[in-house]
Amino acid sequence: MISNHINRLCLFFGALALSQCTHAAITAVGAGNISDTINSASYRCNVDNGTWIWNAGITLPGVSSCNPIGAPTQRIPQLVSPAADKPTMTHRWWGSVSFLGEMKIGNPADAGFITPDPITARVTDRGVRVMGIPAGLRSNNTQTVYAVPDPFSEVFDGIAVGNTQFSTMEAFLKDYSDGSVTVQWRSGATPVMEATFVQGSPYVYFNVLQGNFTLLTKAADGGEKGVFYQQGNQLGLWTNVAGNRNYFLISGSDNPTFSGANGNRIVVNNSRRLTLALMPNTTTPDAASIQTFGQYALNAVDKVNISYAVNPQTQAVTVKHQYSFQGQPVTTLAGLMPMHWKNSSQAVTPYKVRSAHGVTRFAATSEFNYQLPFVGVLPYLPEAIGDYDPARLRSLIN
Repeated sequence: MISNHINRLCLFFGALALSQCTHAAITAVGAGNISDTINSASYRCNVDNGTWIWNAGITLPGVSSCNPIGAPTQRIPQLVSPAADKPTMTHRWWGSVSFLGEMKIGNPADAGFITPDPITARVTDRGVRVMGIPAGLRSNNTQTVYAVPDPFSEVFDGIAVGNTQFSTMEAFLKDYSDGSVTVQWRSGATPVMEATFVQGSPYVYFNVLQGNFTLLTKAADGGEKGVFYQQGNQLGLWTNVAGNRNYFLISGSDNPTFSGANGNRIVVNNSRRLTLALMPNTTTPDAASIQTFGQYALNAVDKVNISYAVNPQTQAVTVKHQYSFQGQPVTTLAGLMPMHWKNSSQAVTPYKVRSAHGVTRFAATSEFNYQLPFVGVLPYLPEAIGDYDPARLRSLIN
C-alpha cells in the first residue's frame, strides 16, 4: 500500500495546524504503511535539470536530493470557510484550486486547469479563462486531446471573466459538493468575486462583490470574435481562435448593460450576478437554443449531491444526482454523460455536445437517476500463489 501523501489532520485544520505537524506517525498496513503526514519514502524521485519528486500537488516538486530524498516543502491549501472547515481532497477535477489557488498570467510554472466538462477553465490572478472542450478536441491515431493553445495567457481561444476594480487577486476554494466547486477571489482579505462550476453543466455562475464584471476576448469584432445576439439582459458572443470556435451566452441579473460589446473588453454594469453558458452549437445559435439556455441561466446551482441505493434482491445500483441552491431544488440544464443517459429513463432536450467523456446530453431537471447492474467484484489472483486446487477455485468462481 502506498504511503498516504496527505497530512489529513493538518489539512483539515488549516495553516496553523500545518506549522505544528512536524513528526510523522507511521502505521503498518500489510506490506506497506500509512503516514499521518508527508512521508518522503512514498515518493518517486527524478534528476532532470534539478531534483524533483512526483507528488499529488500537495508539496512543491523540488527537493535537495534523491538519495536520500530530501524533505519536501508542503503547500498550504488556499481555503476559506466553509471549505476551510472540511477535508481538503486531492485528485478532483478542481484540485488545482485548493492547492494552487490562482495561476498567475504568463507564468508557466503556475499552470493549472479545472475541467467541469464540457468546459475547461484556468483560474488566474485576474479572474478566470473559460473555454469549450468540444471545440478544442482533436484526434490522431492514438488519442483524442485538447492541446490548449497559448495556455498561459489571460485569454486566447475563449473568453475571460474579470473585475473592473481589481487586476490582481488571490483565488481560494470556498466550497465544494459531489459535483460542484465554488472559487472566491480576494483582494487582500476582502472577497471581491466568486464563481461556481458544475460538472457536466453548460453554465458557470458568477457573483461580483465589489467592482463590475469584465468580459475579455482575444480580439474585437472581426474574424476571431463577434456578437450573435444582444437583447434584454443577454449577450451572445462567438470566438474563433486557433480553429476553436465557441459560442457563449451571457445572462446578467437585474438590468445589465454591456458597454463596449463590439470590442475585446466588455464591461457589465448594473449586474451583481452573471451566468456564462457554453452553447452546444457548432453554427450560430438559433432562437430556440438561445431561449432554452437563457431560460435556465439565472437558476444558480451551488450544490450537486450524488447518492446511491442498492436493491438487495437484484444488487442493481441506482445513482441519483440532485441540483440545489441554498438547500432548495433548482431546475437547470443538467449534463448527462454517456454512463448516465444510456442507463436512465430521464427525458433529455435535443441539445448535446461532444465532451471529453463522450456525448453529453442536457436535461431540464432538478435531479436525475440512472441504474447500473452489479455483478460482483473479482480481484485479480496472481498465479503460483501457493498450494490450491485450480479446479476447486474455478468451481467457486462459477
